[in-house]
Amino acid sequence: MWLYEFLARLGLRQSYVAKIMLISFLGVHVPLIVLVAYVLVSADVSLMQSLPVLLVVLVATLIGAGVTLTALWMLLAPLRQASTSIHAYLSRRQIVPLPTRYQDEAGQLMADIQEGITRLDAALDSAEGAARRSEDERQGQFEMLSRMSHELRTPLNIIIGFSEVIQSQIMGPLGTDVYGSYAADIRASGLDLLERVNALLELSATKAGAFGGEEERREIDLGEALETVKGLQHFHGERRGVDIRLVPPARPILVRAEPRALKQALLHVVQGVVAGSQSGHYVLIKTAPGAGGTGAELIVTVPQAPFIADDLPRPLEPYFEGAPEGRQERGEILRQTSAQGFSLSVAAAIAVTQKIGLRLANPISGGRTVRMKFS
Repeated sequence: MWLYEFLARLGLRQSYVAKIMLISFLGVHVPLIVLVAYVLVSADVSLMQSLPVLLVVLVATLIGAGVTLTALWMLLAPLRQASTSIHAYLSRRQIVPLPTRYQDEAGQLMADIQEGITRLDAALDSAEGAARRSEDERQGQFEMLSRMSHELRTPLNIIIGFSEVIQSQIMGPLGTDVYGSYAADIRASGLDLLERVNALLELSATKAGAFGGEEERREIDLGEALETVKGLQHFHGERRGVDIRLVPPARPILVRAEPRALKQALLHVVQGVVAGSQSGHYVLIKTAPGAGGTGAELIVTVPQAPFIADDLPRPLEPYFEGAPEGRQERGEILRQTSAQGFSLSVAAAIAVTQKIGLRLANPISGGRTVRMKFS
């Protein structure tokens, strides 16, 4: 490669054929120049006497060089044609046929390129077909889940509403306080189930590509987004007796994301850790500059309780550092998934689409931590 790189540095970057022509020209004319110099220096005849001979040699050499360079140009046709074929396919996906009946190195090169392009085109067609089928399947699943979630949410809202009526005794006193306790349990269970239905719909929307791509990403103030999320999760925390504490950043922290996707990712992170907390716990939300002074990091901490095995469904395992408490054996197939694990799975799916780093851990100091890194 050293000769190729040397000629490229001389300015012959654009044409491989020009490099070969230069070497051929020098190879033909350097001996001629040496011969002329030798004749002029060592011959006993005068310059005028040797001039006819030198002219004949020069003309013959020029003709020979021209014929040689033309032949080389023609022999390099397979290389030029192979390069044109590859470029046409990569730039326009146009297949230019190459002759494949020759047995030498150039013929083998063209045959290999033709076979490679044919295999690549077949693989791309197969991949595109599979992608279209997968997209149609995801869209169909999303539509089915949308209809199902509507059918589930309507009776759930009725159950929750009637349980609130019974619990508050709007229609009159209950015969015993036990019924009020039952109504409270029904209401809490209904709200939990409603949260899971909403999370399932959000997860299916993420898989169906509901969030915008790179063209819809823009700069968003992370502090303002967290204030909104805290307000939206206030009722959830109050219902569970969990205090949500936000430490506002000292200065605006701008992150790049699609607005709705960022909001949903933050909502599901906070909702998940709240769902995994008990009454009397608190959730601490704070931000920090990213490593090296670029980006930012969101840290959500619950100091009172660690992650357990049920908080980590299979999709979340790659995001966890270390091992959660109560890790089940690999041979145990059945594993329940908590509301916390389900919500964090939704957040993880959204984070992938927005190029947000997500890490879960049980710190040595105790509790559990969720970190989101923004580039």
